[in-house]
Amino acid sequence: MSHTINKSSNFKDKNPLVSIIILTYNSSKFLSKCLDSIARQTYRNFEIIIVDNASVDGSAELAKKIGERMGLTRFTVVRNSRNLGYCGGNNVGIRLAKGKYIAIINPDIILNKHWLERLVAVAESNDKIGMCQGKILYDNTKIINSTGNLMDIFGAVRCRGEFEIDRGQYDNNSGDFFYVSGAAFLIRKDVLYKVGLFDEMLFLYHDDVDLSWRVRLLGYVLKYISDAVCFHIKRINKKFIYEKINRTKMYYVYRNRLIIMLKNYAFKNVIKYVPLALILNILNSIYLTLLKRDCYLYLQIKATFDVILKLRDILINRKKIQSLRKVDDDDILKYISFSPIELLEFKAIIQK
Repeated sequence: MSHTINKSSNFKDKNPLVSIIILTYNSSKFLSKCLDSIARQTYRNFEIIIVDNASVDGSAELAKKIGERMGLTRFTVVRNSRNLGYCGGNNVGIRLAKGKYIAIINPDIILNKHWLERLVAVAESNDKIGMCQGKILYDNTKIINSTGNLMDIFGAVRCRGEFEIDRGQYDNNSGDFFYVSGAAFLIRKDVLYKVGLFDEMLFLYHDDVDLSWRVRLLGYVLKYISDAVCFHIKRINKKFIYEKINRTKMYYVYRNRLIIMLKNYAFKNVIKYVPLALILNILNSIYLTLLKRDCYLYLQIKATFDVILKLRDILINRKKIQSLRKVDDDDILKYISFSPIELLEFKAIIQK
């Protein structure tokens, strides 16, 4: 079901159209602030596509009302009949997008008024820039959520600078990261269709890593734009990173980590790193099982067997990705950490 507001537009043709996609799932408490921040953007040539993943809290209906009340132009709401996950839900919006660029924004993101203007300006400066993200801070704080994200050679990930106070320490490191945060980023639509849309096998988690990796394999550059600021609405405390361990999330992290490595690494690095990643998955699940007294080890075992069951489809996807590859893994590894992220986090937890 879709709802479109048709109003006259004063968009400037000289500025490329941006399709802003917001995927909602029981997100009604966030929508007003998110959409208000979009309505205040200094860059005006955009359309908004809201895709609702079968919410039960009235997110789709509320989005329509907010769009009408704000007088937003080029505003569409699509409601899926079931939850398609982050990947499938965003793909619905991408297929409807008319813009040269696509901005993926989570509903719990509030944009600084110059966010879109800054990203488009950088993307337009060089057609080799495939994706870019701005600085993401936790709401009402100077605490960093993401300044571009990191992955190690074993597929473990973390947000660069997360929980640090922003003092501009990453402002000059525009390319010193591996992947853009799926919470808020900009991508060229033609690049997205070259590399393929989000991999719906992943459903959610590691989807942004996978897409960024595939963009890098085609030789495109990823940029971090420090003055394109947005805010992530989350409550945080000193123990935030250690206390909130979601079982569903951990299953997909264990599973998808292996899937993206099997798809995107050159064969020699699949042989080298995937077995070690599996061992780290096992160690991580044992540690969490003992720490939380909950069966994370079972989640890890289930995730591994699910990868085996999906191996044929994974290898089909791998063949497509490798056939498109323009750069070798030596170029990719420049952006990947050789220090195991999990071991560093375990050390930090022990020191706490």
